[in-house]
Amino acid sequence: MEKDKKDVWDRLQAVGTACIPLIIAIVGWVFTNNYNKSQAELQQIAFEKQNEVQNIQVQVSQAQLIRDLTQQLASTDKTVRDIALAAIVYSAPNLGKQVADIESKKDAASAALVQNLYDGKRTDVITGLFSTSAQSRLSAYNEIINNWLTDDQFLADLIVQSKRLINTTNTLQDRNNGLYNAMVVFQNYQPTMLLKHKADLEDLINSLPSSNSKTKDQGNVVLKRIGG
Repeated sequence: MEKDKKDVWDRLQAVGTACIPLIIAIVGWVFTNNYNKSQAELQQIAFEKQNEVQNIQVQVSQAQLIRDLTQQLASTDKTVRDIALAAIVYSAPNLGKQVADIESKKDAASAALVQNLYDGKRTDVITGLFSTSAQSRLSAYNEIINNWLTDDQFLADLIVQSKRLINTTNTLQDRNNGLYNAMVVFQNYQPTMLLKHKADLEDLINSLPSSNSKTKDQGNVVLKRIGG
């Protein structure tokens, strides 16, 4: 009887000894997984803080530019006024659009000028969203969020350009990141605006490459917002 107990105990000890490496491996995996998750969260927080600081710096520099060009905007020389307004729209996009909106209400000529500037600016910002440069994509995204979410023409242009991007062979454009960015941008528009372009959005999202599951997932979020 005593021997049987000893045999059982010896077996338990043997099993316990054999399990030690497995237990160490599991504990190590859990620790590493939690550590990596914490690091990713810290990196995301740091990125967001850095982005906030950059946005503040941009706002300050744009305000200074507008202040410096105030005299030119008030000039009696139309050419001087037009050049100053164009400089503000392109060099100070966040605050510049607000200034341009005010200027556009002065007269028909000012309204036409601002519309032409906006046409070019829409193209430039959308191009930036599809850039191969991560910094250019981020800058374009921030500008869209700050300035263009109430602009229906911008939304329409972004849908058209996104459709073209699906089959692009242009090496100066990043198709995967560009389409992903576009899907995220669409989510920031009010559903009432998105619904005006429901058919085009559904066609675009249904045409997204199935190989890019992350972009597809973001596209499905957009479809839910429009009842698709």
